[in-house]
Amino acid sequence: MTNQRNYWNQMANFGTDASVIDPYDKKGHKNHYIKWLRDQVLLKLTGQSGGSVNILDFGCGSGNISKLLAARGHQVIGIDISLKLLNLAAAAGRSGNPGFACYDGSNLPILPDSIDIVTTYVVLGHITDNDVLQVMMSELYRSLKPGGFILAIEQTRKSSKLTDNGYKRQRRLTEYQALFSNAGFASLDSFSIRSGHMPLLYMVQLGLLPESVFPLLAKIEQHYCMLSKQLGDYIDTVFLFGKSGASGTEQ
Repeated sequence: MTNQRNYWNQMANFGTDASVIDPYDKKGHKNHYIKWLRDQVLLKLTGQSGGSVNILDFGCGSGNISKLLAARGHQVIGIDISLKLLNLAAAAGRSGNPGFACYDGSNLPILPDSIDIVTTYVVLGHITDNDVLQVMMSELYRSLKPGGFILAIEQTRKSSKLTDNGYKRQRRLTEYQALFSNAGFASLDSFSIRSGHMPLLYMVQLGLLPESVFPLLAKIEQHYCMLSKQLGDYIDTVFLFGKSGASGTEQ
């Protein structure tokens, strides 16, 4: 975990968006689109809970998701192993909500049955050892209230693969499903939202496509994901898993 902490402390040098999405997107257009797409999913699925709820943003990084959900009236706590990323989060944070905390990477500093929703964005893939991830999933399950759920967005692909110099594992969809199930979670839904290398994304990266076309791009992504799976490219996959008592969530 020390290596991961050092890795993320270094990533913090890229700023609030690039540090947690793509540090090589120098103009920021690609990251803006990916952030927009991610946030649409998060707002829709957390909004179906009805009213203000307690949310744990696991691996909150620079705090973008925590702030997004707090602005919608939810009570949010973001935790991360990187103090430098948390400093970015706190620098532009709201007073008291969201709250941010640094943790050791193993013992989740959250009371049992206290969280309505756990959100996590491309964090589980950075826990590359399945046994370690299994323990953490059990910790997340412990933190959820009965009827609560975890909303995870992770990179999946046809065959499991280590990337980013060994700091990230892109797992098979079925591999994640088994890990969640072993921790006690019930599967509510899973669907693809983005392909790793959709051709139109390069036009976005160059700044040739405005935000007004992002909704259309998102629909195109849905179809292109099917081809990407066959080609063996990675896919951004949304997972919804509930603790006993959770009801299904419509896509």
